[in-house]
Amino acid sequence: MNIEDMLKEGILGSPEEIVESNARFRKDIAYFFDNASSIRKSYPNQFIAIYRGKVVAHHKDIFRLVKQLDKDGINSYGVYIGNTYPERTLILTGTA
Repeated sequence: MNIEDMLKEGILGSPEEIVESNARFRKDIAYFFDNASSIRKSYPNQFIAIYRGKVVAHHKDIFRLVKQLDKDGINSYGVYIGNTYPERTLILTGTA
């Protein structure tokens, strides 16, 4: 199913819900950058998930972080996931 079909069927929500979700996501990104110093101190060298202006999960392994979000009933689709690794650290993940 492509994005146009998903929009037509309302799978992604109404246009208003999509706009609201996008605005919230942007606020979560801003929260991370506005609080990067304290977040890095609290969660060194980890991936962090921010939802509705707070860190809702953190882990050194991004796949375990997403599993934790699922376990907590939080859809990772609408969550900002960043990391607290030192700036300019290249992180590669993949599957074989």
